[in-house]
Amino acid sequence: MGAMATHTIMFPDYSRGDEPRAIVWDDETGEVSGDNVEVPSIRRRVERAARDGHILDEAGRIDVRDPRHDPADFLAVFRYEIGGTFKFERVDLPPALRGVKPTQGWRPDLPPGTVA
Repeated sequence: MGAMATHTIMFPDYSRGDEPRAIVWDDETGEVSGDNVEVPSIRRRVERAARDGHILDEAGRIDVRDPRHDPADFLAVFRYEIGGTFKFERVDLPPALRGVKPTQGWRPDLPPGTVA
């Protein structure tokens, strides 16, 4: 990615009629700030993932090494927190993050006959 910097992500803010609002990620300090209503929850999720080394839910697990500083890990946590791939498609990423593929997870094997 090159030099460390802040990255402003624009994302519809449901608390303001879906007006795009900023989520700012500083890949040097690992801090998340901005005026989007999602900022506090994204900040908490990044810190929890950094502490635990993964994101875990009923659908599977995403192992992350450094979501505070690694773009792919950060984007995986960010996408998870905002509600997955559908909402992630509404994100306006800054140039430095475009083309970065979020860290992928895995799903546990399901028993035969299970409908997912």
